[in-house]
Amino acid sequence: MAPDDSQTMARLLLRPSETCNFSAQVVCTGPNGVQENRVLAIIVNTQGGVEESCVFIIKKQGQMASTLQTVLPIYFDFRISVAQTKAVDKEEKLSMQDSKIDFTLKLFCDQTEITVHIDDLEILQGLLGELRRSHFIAQDVNFYAGGSSHRWVQYYTTADNIKGKGK
Repeated sequence: MAPDDSQTMARLLLRPSETCNFSAQVVCTGPNGVQENRVLAIIVNTQGGVEESCVFIIKKQGQMASTLQTVLPIYFDFRISVAQTKAVDKEEKLSMQDSKIDFTLKLFCDQTEITVHIDDLEILQGLLGELRRSHFIAQDVNFYAGGSSHRWVQYYTTADNIKGKGK
């Protein structure tokens, strides 16, 4: 999937009130440890006067069709964990280079965890920058689960629009 395809897949699911600030193809660890190609998108709504962000995990279905698989709102308690997937042998130059292109990223919020694998340092840096920016806003405004923010997310988490929250 080309980089522009991930933006297109995300936009196909959105209402006019939301925008996609970042998207990338990733590999998700699904149920039973199965590795699955997905699109990770950071979706933003500003109707409340401030950016409210969510992470969407999207499954491509056919040429121009997609299914929303997971929605993870970015609240004040959002956490990120990043690790190099491949072990590094400091004595071997190839090992050092390989370690820079394979990362495991875990996103946690409101008792939900998403694990994704990214094989491009530039994409990882862009994603982390946007996640940190969104998280800073969530902390600054004190967005929390059950609060008055992120009401727009309900549209995407109904049975008709999402395969399974947290999967």
